[in-house]
Amino acid sequence: MADLLGNDTDYEMDKYLEANLISEAGINPAIEKNKKSVFNTETNTHDILLPMSQGGYIKIGEEGETVDPPRSILIEGMEFGPETPEFQSYYPALQPEVMETAPASLVAPTTESAPIEGAVSFANERKAATGAMPTMEDFDAAGYTPDVVEAAGLMGPQAEPSGRTEPLSEEEVTKIVSEGGSLIGEYDPTIRESGSAAVSDFAVGLAVESLRSELEATGADPRTIEEEIKAAMPRLQSEAGVLSSALFGTGNPLEVGVADFTTLGIMDIQEGYQMYQQNFGPEGSLAGRAMGMAVMLAGLAEMTGVGIPLGKLVKAGVKKLEGPLMRAGAQAEQRIAQEGSTMFSNPVGPIVDRGLAAAGRLVAPQTPDAAFYVAAREGGEQNASAVNRVSEIAQARGGSKPKVEDLVQFFEEKHVEIHGRQLDPNVEEDFDLAVTAAAEEVAYQMEQATSGRGWYDADVKKTFETLAQTPGLEALANDETLRVIWSAFAAPTSIGNKVNNNTKAATAAFLQFLKTGKVPVDPPQPGAVTEGISGAGWGMKQKSVASGMKVIAHLIETKGPEGFADWWLSSHTLKEMTDLRKAAGLGGGPSGLSGGKDSLHLGAMILGDKTGRFSLNINGYQGTTKDMWFARSYNRHFGNMRNPDGSITGGPRNQSERRRMEEFTSRLIDKLGGDGLSEQDAQAVLWFYEQNLFTDLGVVSRPGSFSEAAEGISSGLRSGVRAGDEAQVANESAGESVLTGFRSISNPKRTIRSQRRGSGLDSEASGPYTRESGAGSEGTGLLSLDPDPLTQRLYQESNISLPKINEVSAVETADTFNADMTKAMSAHEFAAQVEIKSSEELSNARLFRTENGSGFAIKPDGDIVAVFQSANETGSVGYSMIQAAVEAGGRKLDAFDTFLPGIYEAAGFKPVARLPWNDEFAPPGWNKDTFNDFNNGEPDVIFFVYDPNYFGGATDVPRFTDYDEAVAAQDAELARLGE
Repeated sequence: MADLLGNDTDYEMDKYLEANLISEAGINPAIEKNKKSVFNTETNTHDILLPMSQGGYIKIGEEGETVDPPRSILIEGMEFGPETPEFQSYYPALQPEVMETAPASLVAPTTESAPIEGAVSFANERKAATGAMPTMEDFDAAGYTPDVVEAAGLMGPQAEPSGRTEPLSEEEVTKIVSEGGSLIGEYDPTIRESGSAAVSDFAVGLAVESLRSELEATGADPRTIEEEIKAAMPRLQSEAGVLSSALFGTGNPLEVGVADFTTLGIMDIQEGYQMYQQNFGPEGSLAGRAMGMAVMLAGLAEMTGVGIPLGKLVKAGVKKLEGPLMRAGAQAEQRIAQEGSTMFSNPVGPIVDRGLAAAGRLVAPQTPDAAFYVAAREGGEQNASAVNRVSEIAQARGGSKPKVEDLVQFFEEKHVEIHGRQLDPNVEEDFDLAVTAAAEEVAYQMEQATSGRGWYDADVKKTFETLAQTPGLEALANDETLRVIWSAFAAPTSIGNKVNNNTKAATAAFLQFLKTGKVPVDPPQPGAVTEGISGAGWGMKQKSVASGMKVIAHLIETKGPEGFADWWLSSHTLKEMTDLRKAAGLGGGPSGLSGGKDSLHLGAMILGDKTGRFSLNINGYQGTTKDMWFARSYNRHFGNMRNPDGSITGGPRNQSERRRMEEFTSRLIDKLGGDGLSEQDAQAVLWFYEQNLFTDLGVVSRPGSFSEAAEGISSGLRSGVRAGDEAQVANESAGESVLTGFRSISNPKRTIRSQRRGSGLDSEASGPYTRESGAGSEGTGLLSLDPDPLTQRLYQESNISLPKINEVSAVETADTFNADMTKAMSAHEFAAQVEIKSSEELSNARLFRTENGSGFAIKPDGDIVAVFQSANETGSVGYSMIQAAVEAGGRKLDAFDTFLPGIYEAAGFKPVARLPWNDEFAPPGWNKDTFNDFNNGEPDVIFFVYDPNYFGGATDVPRFTDYDEAVAAQDAELARLGE
């Protein structure tokens, strides 16, 4: 990889890292064979230099003015004694006429007999000593003329900035492009190939980011996006290669003439050229030069008509990522400036993260461990070396092929080799180093065709779509409750099982549940075919799986399927979870949860921190599942993959480490800032990286997916369908390929519904408020509603505010209520759907206000009206006010069929009548475009009544064409419920 000026950044970075390791290793010069002694005229001592594998030398010590040569030297793994030419080239035998100390300056080899060969020899020696090719001034000082240097192919026009900042003229651009010249000015021809490749990579990176954004805007799922990008890569790379070569000047490979050019492309080239030139010098940045070249390349595409799709993507990528790229370049240059480059005999120039070459992502690791492991994964020498070492460890153990334990030993060896010690996760500097390394590995994995991103979201959705078209599982297409139950089964059956077996075991248990209504709690017999699925056993940890299934069984039996789903995805106290586990026949509380008995956790965590969080991730809830693969990745970065007894750790060792792991993921996402990774996505990418690392180093462990396993299950179960039924099954499922209501029930709704059903062991439901008559508005006898403290905490976990609410005098405050509501709704996008009652109407109702100014009214017939939220509230109070209204006697309401019915149904209001939209009665200020998502801006009006046993899902709501008839139906149902 080269930067956009032709500097080989991989080469420079590798040298930097290697020099850093050598410096920290504290090598003893006296015992090092592979060394060289060079006289330093400034200190009058001999500098002891150690050659580096990437070229150049690092100083490891110094000796006096005279030096005794070593007994032998080591060159590229071979040992040479004093009698060999190799040894004598470093330590020539002393002759009487030869000085014991070096002269003040090096004299170049003679150029008279073989000037070209001499120049090449001089260049090679200079590069070996300094890590850089000599400049023309160096050649001149050594006695080589420009003609000799150019004849040797060592130097062309220097890549010096022109100092020009004004844009190229249109005539200049067209002349340069048509004649195949260089748009970036004169440069060293030796960097053409590497420079062109760098620009090409950079352009592809920008194009990929733009294409990803375009696809995301269409609503494409992550898997589809990655497939589209993978398919587009050959075209993008081909177009980028041609354009970047043309940018450097290659004799008009575009085969276009002046008549083919467009002015717009020329303008882009002019803009890019100006940006490129302005960023030379101390005030400029390498990132700025990169941006300029990208704009020029995009302009070249538009100007010539070659690679226009790529050019447009590059331009979009430049615009989108200009800020991050400039920051990345500045940070890279600042980092190099801070760390210094004194370990090299030549100064290290500015180094840009490979994030520049991949549109802002960190792809070229800067930390030594990530750099090693990424290189080891990519194949080549480092991979071969690592694989050989792992094999040696396996053979020493007596094994025929490597196992995980051999890899762990290799990882720990390599960690000490790199860092000299274990890193301590409790030391901030060590922790940050480990997080940075992990972030760089994630960034690398993100560039792979199958990155792991979207594994939870897109893959879970695809899994349910596949299962929903499988005989016996069709109900999954339209039933979110059943999907939550499947996700619950997937949690305990994941213990000790790979994804494929996990999917089979969960699906087989789910089929049994659908048939019997009972959750299976006993493991299948080994080798048994369960519900037509082979290999659906519970693995080696059947006892742990069974414990989890028992808890789920108890919850479904006591709460019902829908109640279970709401409980599973809403918050509860640790004490409640512990009591429920005991009621299910288990000994104690869930493992891995911090806090006391009153601490709050989402219901799925009743299975424990690792397994429960896995189920939550399947349902789209954030959190880090601290399973075996996450633990391996985490501990590899600290060099601490074993427990005190020597076993390989498979999870958090204690609560402290558990919390540190959570912080690790959070900090990792921060390091990757701007990439939009969710917590579960970051973890999935880490999983994929770690499993691929194991595979690439000799222990096969390919990451699997639910959807792939589901496809296998579906195929297997379909094979049992009679041929005559196959077409019918396909026809029936064809319209169900897209799930309905997938993850449509929000956490606040589940929290409200779970609270209404009652928490704890079969307790009766109670409202979130307690009533105090006479304590309201300064003892006037009006109602005061005080929030239940525990419910208030539970609601806060879901961003629901449960404020104290007081009834106020309608006669005295109707005007204020009307004014406050009018002000609040004036700033609301969807205000037109809420009717603002007049002061006169409000004075004939009961009025209620929160302490922050929100309010609602209840008419004498129990109709709840004028519900509004003040801008002063710190959280959502809609759910709370509706529940408070019920506590105060509200029993019916009506609303347009927008998002409001979801709130009302969660609180227990059942729809009993529908009235179609009528333009004649449209509310003032109604904008159909604003409400376009709701029946094209023409939503029905729905009439509700409060039913304490209703929790949503009604679909057979009668339709009326007359308003009075709909109200009559509402009153009739209310009377029936009252009876």
